[in-house]
Amino acid sequence: MTIHRLHAGDGYLYLTRQVASGDRVRDRTRDLTHYYTETGTPPGIWMGSGAEQLGLTGDVTEAQMAALFGEGLHPNADTIIAQEITAGKTARQAIGAVKLGNSFAEYTTPNTPINDLFGAAVEAFTAAEQRRPTWDERTELRFAAARTHLTSALGREPKRAEIDHALAQEKAQSRKAVAGFDCVFTPPKSISILWGLGSEKIRQEILRCHREAVREVLAWAESQCAVTRRGRNGIQEIDTHGLVIAAFEHFDNRTGDMNLHTHSVISGKTLGVDGKWSALDARPLFATGVSLSCRYNATIVGKIRRRIGFRFEPRTRRRGTVPVLEVVGIPDAMITEFSRTPDIIARTEQLITDYRATHGRNPSTTTQYKLAQQATLETRDAKPVPKALRDMLTEWADRAHDLLGDGRSGVQFIDDLLAEHTGKTAVRFQLTEVAVAVGADLGGVTGLATATRTELRARIDVHLDTCAFDNPAQRRHARTAVRTLLTRDPPADLLDRINAAHHAAECSVYEPQSISLEVADTVARRRATWTEANIRSAVEDRVGLCEFATDDQHRAAVEEVTALVRDHHSLRLTVEPDPIPTTIARANGESVFTVTGATRYTSTTVLDAETRLLDAAKTPTAHRIPAELVDRAITRIEHDEHLRLDDGQHAIAHYLCTNATLVSVAVGPAGSGKTTAMKAVAAAWLAADLDVIPLAPSASAARQLGDALGIRAKTIAALRTRAEHGLPTGLSPGAMILIDEAAMAATADLDAILALAREHDAIVRCIGDPEQLSAVEAGGIIRTLARDTNAPHLHNLVRFSDPDEADATLALRAGNLEQAWDFYNTHDRITHGMSHQLRHHILTAHLDDTAHGISSIMIAATLDNVHALNTEAQAAHAATGRIDTTGPSIRLSDNHNGYLGDTILTRLNHRGIRVTGGIRDGTGIDNGDLWRIHHIHPDGSLTATGIDHRGTVHLPADYLTRHVELGYATTIHRAQGSTVDHAYVLMDNIVGRALAYVGLTRGRHLNRIYLATDQLLDITGDQQPDDPHTPITMFAKALARQDDNLSATDTMRAEQTAADRRIRTTYTEVYQQLADARGTYLLDHALPGIFFHEATHSEHFQTLLDTIALADAHGLDTHELTTAIATDNHQDHGESLTNTDDTAAVLHTRADRWIHDNLPPTPPTATVCPVPPPHPGQDTELAAYAEQLRRHLLEPTAEQLPPPGGTPTRPYDSAPTTPPRTATTSPKSRTPQPTHRRKTKPVPGQRPRRHTL
Repeated sequence: MTIHRLHAGDGYLYLTRQVASGDRVRDRTRDLTHYYTETGTPPGIWMGSGAEQLGLTGDVTEAQMAALFGEGLHPNADTIIAQEITAGKTARQAIGAVKLGNSFAEYTTPNTPINDLFGAAVEAFTAAEQRRPTWDERTELRFAAARTHLTSALGREPKRAEIDHALAQEKAQSRKAVAGFDCVFTPPKSISILWGLGSEKIRQEILRCHREAVREVLAWAESQCAVTRRGRNGIQEIDTHGLVIAAFEHFDNRTGDMNLHTHSVISGKTLGVDGKWSALDARPLFATGVSLSCRYNATIVGKIRRRIGFRFEPRTRRRGTVPVLEVVGIPDAMITEFSRTPDIIARTEQLITDYRATHGRNPSTTTQYKLAQQATLETRDAKPVPKALRDMLTEWADRAHDLLGDGRSGVQFIDDLLAEHTGKTAVRFQLTEVAVAVGADLGGVTGLATATRTELRARIDVHLDTCAFDNPAQRRHARTAVRTLLTRDPPADLLDRINAAHHAAECSVYEPQSISLEVADTVARRRATWTEANIRSAVEDRVGLCEFATDDQHRAAVEEVTALVRDHHSLRLTVEPDPIPTTIARANGESVFTVTGATRYTSTTVLDAETRLLDAAKTPTAHRIPAELVDRAITRIEHDEHLRLDDGQHAIAHYLCTNATLVSVAVGPAGSGKTTAMKAVAAAWLAADLDVIPLAPSASAARQLGDALGIRAKTIAALRTRAEHGLPTGLSPGAMILIDEAAMAATADLDAILALAREHDAIVRCIGDPEQLSAVEAGGIIRTLARDTNAPHLHNLVRFSDPDEADATLALRAGNLEQAWDFYNTHDRITHGMSHQLRHHILTAHLDDTAHGISSIMIAATLDNVHALNTEAQAAHAATGRIDTTGPSIRLSDNHNGYLGDTILTRLNHRGIRVTGGIRDGTGIDNGDLWRIHHIHPDGSLTATGIDHRGTVHLPADYLTRHVELGYATTIHRAQGSTVDHAYVLMDNIVGRALAYVGLTRGRHLNRIYLATDQLLDITGDQQPDDPHTPITMFAKALARQDDNLSATDTMRAEQTAADRRIRTTYTEVYQQLADARGTYLLDHALPGIFFHEATHSEHFQTLLDTIALADAHGLDTHELTTAIATDNHQDHGESLTNTDDTAAVLHTRADRWIHDNLPPTPPTATVCPVPPPHPGQDTELAAYAEQLRRHLLEPTAEQLPPPGGTPTRPYDSAPTTPPRTATTSPKSRTPQPTHRRKTKPVPGQRPRRHTL
C-alpha cells in the first residue's frame, strides 16, 4: 500500500474519469462479471464511519467527488444548496450550509483580478443554477474571468495564447491545499496473475479476499489514525467520528498489464467528537503507512492461503529491496512479462524528450498520459490497450499461453498450480524441486549433512509419492537422481534454496514467545529507537509467514506478538504521567496533548550497548604515548609526502594518542584530511612499538584505509567473525583499534569491538562524521560520543580546489540554505527537470570527462535511477564501440547483460575468489570492487580486470547471476569514501541533508546538482504526479530532512526535554479548565440566574473568569470576591446590574477593584501556580492529575522554561497580554473594550507578582 496526497481542485479527476458507468446508480448486487463488457472501471463506493455521519452510501458520483475533494464541501452539496436557496437563503448562505469546517486554503497572491472575477462568477452561477459548478464548468468560468480581465487590460480581445499564459501565471503563484490521501492497495504481482489468469471461481475468490483485506485494514486505520487537532497551534489531538473514504477498484495499469488494486481516497475532512468538522491530522496516517501496507499484504496472503490453498514464498526481485511473498510456482519470467514497464518507460521518456525539443518545455500531465499510451501501443506491436475487462482477460490469456509454451492455457496453468499446492493431484517430477523439499525436511543443509542413507531414502520416497511416473523404472531413476544431486557436491544455489525452504517451514509454525524475541531483535537491529508502528510492521511480516486456520486466529496472533514486543521486550522512552484523566484522554487512553502513535521505545540491549560505549569514553587506561612521538610522526609524514598538517590535524593526532581513555572519538567533515590525520596517529603509535589494527565498516573502505596507512585493514565484521571462531585477531595489550568512517558502523558492532578491546587490554579510536551517512542498522552513537566528550573537529577542508566550494559544503553540512544555495546557484552548478532528462545530462558530462581523461562519478539516490544510468551508459559505450554487444554476453544480477568491455561491480565479499596479479595479488574480491569484462567463457563465467589495481579475477557463473551488476553509476551510500575530479549527483524528493552532503563532496574540482523537480507520469498505475517543485524549494526540503538514526541515549534525552515542555503545556491547559470551571461555579452561585445567563453570553466572560483565577492564584477568598462583585460590595442584591449593557464587563471592573483593595502587602509566592481550590462538582480526577503535573514541575530536575506563548509575568495592574487560549476557550470569549482595566490571568509555572499601585 502506498499513500499519496490528493490536492484540492481537480486532483480527484484521474479516478472519476475512468469509471465505466458514469454517474448512474449501480446495482450493488451486481458482481464483477457485469463489468466484463463495459469500458472502464466500476464506480467508487463510500466507506468509513465518517461517510455514515454524512449519510453517504452506495456509489460515488463525480459531483460528490467535486464537492468533497474539489472544494471541501458536503458531497451532496448541490442538493443541499438547492434546498437552502429554495428556503430563501442567499447563495453565500447556502454555500455556508454545506461547508465542512474551513474552506480549503488556496495559496494564491491575494486579490488578483482574475481570482476576484472568478469568485464572483462562481457565486453568480450558484445562485442561478442552485448548485456549485462542476470542475469543467469552473474551468470555463476561470477562462472567462481571464478573458474579461485581459480584454479590459489590453483594450482588445486577447489571443488564446495570452489567456493560457495568464492562467499559467496564476497557477504558478498558487499551491493547492491537500484535500485527501489516496491509499492504494495493490497485492503482490503473483496474486494479480492468479486473478487475471485463473478461472472465474478463483478470480471471484481472489477479488473477495482483496476487498475484505482493504476493508479490514481501513477499519483498523480508522481506529488508530482518525484524529484532528484543536487549540492554539493544534496543541490537542482529539478523536473523531471516523474517516470519509471513496474507494475505486481498478483492474490494470496504464500499460495494460493486470494490476488489481483499489484507490481508497481518505477525505481530509473529519468530524471531531466535539461536533466540529475540521482537517484530518495526517501525521498518524503517514507514520503508520508502512505498517498498514504490511498489514494488507499479510491479510490478503493469509486469506488466499486459507480459502483457496495457494502457497507463498518470500522473493527478492532486486538487491537492496525487501522480500515479497509471491505464489510458489509462478515464475519470475511470468511476473516480468506482466510487468513490462522498462520498455514502455524508456519509449515514453524518448517521446517526452522529442516533445521538449519541439515545444521547449515539459509536457503537461494530460499530454504525458497520451504519450504513455502511444509508447504502450508501440511496445505492444501496435495492439490497442484493451479497456473492457473481457478484452483484458483475453489478451492476458493469449500472452500467458505464448509464455508457457507447453500448450496450456492460463486457466489450466493456475488450476495445475492449485492442484500441486493442495496435493489433489500427482505433480510432474522436477528434480530440483524434490531435492529442495527433501533437504528441507531433513533440517536444511546441516541436517542433510548428518542424515543417514536410510533417512535420506525415506524422505526421498515420501516426496516421490506425490509425483506422477509412467512406470517403476522412472521412479527408481528419479530416486537415484535426487540422491546423487544431494550427496555429490550439490551446487551452492541448491543449498541456499534448501536452507530457505527449511527456514520457511520453521517460520510457518506459530510460537509467540520465540517469534516475539525474533521480532524484537529485528526491530532493534534496524534502529536504536522505534514506535509501535515499527513493531507492527515487523510483526505483520513475521506472523504473516505462519499458518492459521482462521482469519481471527491470524489477527489475534498479531496482537499477541505486538503486545509481547512492546510490553516485554521494549523500554518506553516517551515520558507521560498516568493515568490520564478521562476528560483529556483519547479513546486509546493517550493524552490529547500527545501525537497518536508517537511514543518511542528502545530496549535494554540497545541502551546497555550505548552505555558501555559512553562509559568507555570516560574510562582511563594506561595506554598513551608521549606528545614528542606524535610530533616526530607528523614531521616525518610532512617530509615524506611534501605537505603540512593543519592545526586541526595536529590536534586530532595528539588527542587520539595522548588521551588515555578506553574509547576516544574525533570528527572530520568530508574532505578535511581525516586520512592524513590517521596516518599520523598510526605512525606515532607504531613508533611506540605498539600495534595498530585499522578497521572500517565496509570492505572497500577498509581497502582504502589499509592502502593509505600501509597496514592491512579489515572490516569490523571480519574482526568480529575471527574472534567468534577463536581465530587470531592480532590484538595485544596496548594495541590501538583505529576505526575509520565510524559513524557508519552499527552500535552493536562498535560495542563488540569495545568488548574485544577490554578482553585484550587494547584501546579504541574512532574517526568519522556524524553529519554524513549513518549506519544502515541501529547507530547514532558516534554523534552522542562526540558531543559528550567534546571531541576535536577538523575545520579546514583540503579536498576542494575552490575555497568557496569548500565553504559551501560546510554550509550544506550545517543546513545553511542561503549560503549553500547561493554558491551552487551563482556558480551554475544546478540543473533541474525530469529524471530521464537529467540522466541524459549526467551521462553526457561523464562521457565527456572520460574522453578527456578526467575522473568522474555518476551518483543517484535511488536504485531505479542507478539502474537506468547503467542502462544508458552501456548503450552509449556500445554506440562508441567501447563494448561489443555483438559478441557473447552474460546475464547479471541486475537483469542487465554484461558484454566484453563492460564495467561491472561485485556486490559480495568473497575470500575464495582470488585476484591474480596487480597490487592486490592473492586477495579476495570485495563488495564495491569495479572490474572490466575481459573474457566471457562458455560455462557462463567470465574473467575481469580490476579498474584500479589491474589484477584479474575469474568470476563463476553462480556468483555473476547473484552478486554482479553494471558499475557505471553508483548510489550515494556506495559513493561515500570515494574522491574523483568531478561528481554529478541526481537528487529527487527522497534525498535528505546527509545524502546531499555526501554526494556533493565527492569531486575535487566540480560537484553538480541535478534536481528532479518534475515527475514522469507513473505509467505502472494511475497515480497523479505532484506539481513540479521549484529548484530552491526542493533543495531546501533536502537540507531540512535530517538523519533520524539517532542513538537511544539522544532520543531519551530529547524525550525528557519534550516531556518537560509537554507537562508544562498540559498543566497550563488543565489549570485553565479547572479555573474556568471554578469561576463559573462561583458566579453561578453568587449571581441571580438572569444575570448569570447574561454574563456567560458576554464576550467579556472569559476575561472575568481569568480575573477570578488570578485572585485564587494570589490566595484571595474568591467566594467573598464573587459575592462582593455580585452585590456591589454588599450594597444590594444584584439590582445594580439591572441597567448595565454588559454584565460581565461590569463584574470584571468590580473584581479588578476588589483585588486592588484586598491584595495583602506580601502576597504568597509560588514557582508554579497552585491548582485552583476545590468546589462542589469539580472534576476531581482532573484536579488530582493537575497536582501530579505540578509536583513534577516543582522538582529541581524539571526544565526551567518560559511560560507558554512567551508571555512574561507582569505586575497586577500593568498593561497585560492575556496568553493565547486553547480549545478550552469559550466560543463567546472576546477581548474586552478598553473602558476597563485588564489583568493578566495567572500563568501556570510562574510566580504571581504583587499587586502594585
